[in-house]
Amino acid sequence: MKPFGVRIHLGDVAWAAIFLYEIFAPRGELLSEALDRRLGSECPKRIPHRREIVTEGLILYGALHCANRLPKDVDLFYWAARALGRVACDIAEEMIE
Repeated sequence: MKPFGVRIHLGDVAWAAIFLYEIFAPRGELLSEALDRRLGSECPKRIPHRREIVTEGLILYGALHCANRLPKDVDLFYWAARALGRVACDIAEEMIE
C-alpha cells in the first residue's frame, strides 16, 4: 500500500493497530489491564506464581525483540519467521497492497 506515495510495511500496520486499540479500548480492556487480570496484580505482596514469572519473562523477551536488542542467534521470533518461510507475512502483504 502506498498512500501519499509512501510504502507502508506490515510491521507499521501492526504497531498502528496496537496504538489504535489502546486509544479506543473499552474501560478496563487496555492490554496492560488484561495483563493485570492474567497476573493477578491486585495483590502485589504475594509470592509470584510460576505462570506469572513465565508471562513476565515472555513480555520482557518480546520487548527486547521489538527494540531489536536480541542477537539473531537467540531471537526466537526471527527464527520462527524464517522457519515458517514468512508465508503468512507474504499473504498479508498481498492483502494490504
